[in-house]
Amino acid sequence: MPSLEGYRTSESESILGLLCYSEGRNVLLCNPVLQKFITLPEFPAVPLGCTECREYLCFGDLGDKKKMKLLLVRRSLHSKFQDYHILPVGEESWRAIGCKHRFLPATKTLCNRGRLYFGAKSFPSMDCILMSFDLRSEEFHRIDIPSEFADEIVFDHMQELYEYEGEIAIADSFSNSGVIRMWIWNGISGEWWKKQFEIPIIDWRRETDGEIGQFYFYGFIRSGKLVFASSWLVERMFCVLHYDPFTKNLRKFKIEGMVGGDPARRILVFAKLNHVDSAYNGLHCFNLTIIIISLPSVDSQEE
Repeated sequence: MPSLEGYRTSESESILGLLCYSEGRNVLLCNPVLQKFITLPEFPAVPLGCTECREYLCFGDLGDKKKMKLLLVRRSLHSKFQDYHILPVGEESWRAIGCKHRFLPATKTLCNRGRLYFGAKSFPSMDCILMSFDLRSEEFHRIDIPSEFADEIVFDHMQELYEYEGEIAIADSFSNSGVIRMWIWNGISGEWWKKQFEIPIIDWRRETDGEIGQFYFYGFIRSGKLVFASSWLVERMFCVLHYDPFTKNLRKFKIEGMVGGDPARRILVFAKLNHVDSAYNGLHCFNLTIIIISLPSVDSQEE
């Protein structure tokens, strides 16, 4: 598999074990476990004169790896330009599609029942909304957030989309107090409701060694446990927490010896959670795909 240096990951979680990356107009679909990839057709060229165009790339499946589609949303920061393209995996070029809504994507994407979901801000009002894209009909749909939640849902980089009991949820992506707020949308009834998870603050402080703000919420595994992971490697060690809301048990797992030691480097970590059902005794396991970025230490930057 080629080096992914300079590439950025798409806004989607792992889909069927696959991850998508882009660099410039280049796009790769990768299986990090098998160390295999395919090169996809290049993005369409941006029109001349369109500067500082923001790209939002995501993808999803229809239940079959042979039926996957990529969605590209682009918008200029200094003009009214905005376009939308779709690429069914296996086809030779991107295809332009229409959209009657104007919006700025603001969260990662979830794929649920053949639809892509992401938080967004409507344009020009900048109200927080939920957008969906039907991979079959290739149509966008706007989902408004109830007024009673409007002051709480702000999409300020500290809220993301998660799947909770098969439904789409907006939740805090990290907490200083062990409290995770969640707003859940029922795709069948169209109703919203709120739920809150409270991890005992004493347990939370003990397991995070006081580094409360360094752990981010990555979602749920199928048994209902909440998964948190550290955002930095410390002494070549990566920490994962999972909390059982039924037993109130918070456990820490340490993954050691991940990278070569260089005391002059800080290691920034991004993790993608995907669910894996184990056939062994019906156990539910989780798989974290870990992306590592090495940064100069604070001391070396000051020099």
